[in-house]
Amino acid sequence: MYGLGFSVNNITLMALTLSVGFVVDDAIVMLENIVRHMEHGEKPMEAAFRGSKEIGFTIISMTLSLVAVFIPVLFMAGMLGRMFHEFAVTITFAILISGTAIHGEGNIA
Repeated sequence: MYGLGFSVNNITLMALTLSVGFVVDDAIVMLENIVRHMEHGEKPMEAAFRGSKEIGFTIISMTLSLVAVFIPVLFMAGMLGRMFHEFAVTITFAILISGTAIHGEGNIA
């Protein structure tokens, strides 16, 4: 946000609040799959590698779907479009960063 010259206001704070929910959702999907492997007797590290590799595509598709929802807000015209421009950019970048960070953990091995 700082690099793009955005200020911290109600709109950008709303975007950050919503993006926290999306990040937690991605993390829950990842952890559920890892715990499932651990319940089948795998060691924690092995379960983490195998579980994260299995759902890498799911995390990427969830991330791209969420970004696709907010992209039209970025191209809104008029006064409302100018007002929600910072919102759309902030939430889109936050979702992309979280999706790549969560997916990147699965590609360690």
